[in-house]
Amino acid sequence: LSRQSDQLRVFDEAEIVRGRGTSAGFRAIGVGYPERLNLAFDSEEMALRLLWKGNFANVDHGRFRVSGSDQITFPKGIPFHRLESLDKHWPYKSKTNYMFPHDHGYQFRGYRLDKLRRPTFQYQYGDIKVEDFFETIEEEKGNAKFKRTLTFDAPSAQKLFYFRAAAGENITAQSDSSYTMGKLKIHITSGQKGIVRKGNPAEVLVPLELPKGKSTVTVEYQW
Repeated sequence: LSRQSDQLRVFDEAEIVRGRGTSAGFRAIGVGYPERLNLAFDSEEMALRLLWKGNFANVDHGRFRVSGSDQITFPKGIPFHRLESLDKHWPYKSKTNYMFPHDHGYQFRGYRLDKLRRPTFQYQYGDIKVEDFFETIEEEKGNAKFKRTLTFDAPSAQKLFYFRAAAGENITAQSDSSYTMGKLKIHITSGQKGIVRKGNPAEVLVPLELPKGKSTVTVEYQW
């Protein structure tokens, strides 16, 4: 930041801004990466809400605005849920439910930074501890993508629940682990298979039955 500009610039390390974010909620955490990929994480619902490229963000009085391009927006909603059946609706916060998502077992535990200042978001889903880490992969110059690693630490074996890896319009399955949502490509790289559930929004759901101890799910986002 400078006196002449409210734009937060990213150089050799990741930069973080917190506050009300454009389409990312009142408790958004924006992260800009040196490879010119950016994201916004909703710490209230513990969900990925925005992806964009290029310039990071403009900051003003407790809020930030996306200043790049190629923006991908995900709808509101928690990342994990134990659906009774695939016909049931994904839960959302109502105007009168002030306990959401704590009434579904969620608790945000903050984040820690690595040596490149990239955050690992930490939160709880029931008795499962979750660490949510994003890193950039640039196999060729100017063509980067996000790799997301979810690490679960369960005190006991967990019955079936679902991870909502993506949600939006026009989701199409390319295989049982690769999907497109407009210009966004989603690839589950840790061996699990997903399900496309039609609706408004459509969803990519990944069924999970966790063993006791630590396990991981990895997903790549490219656009």
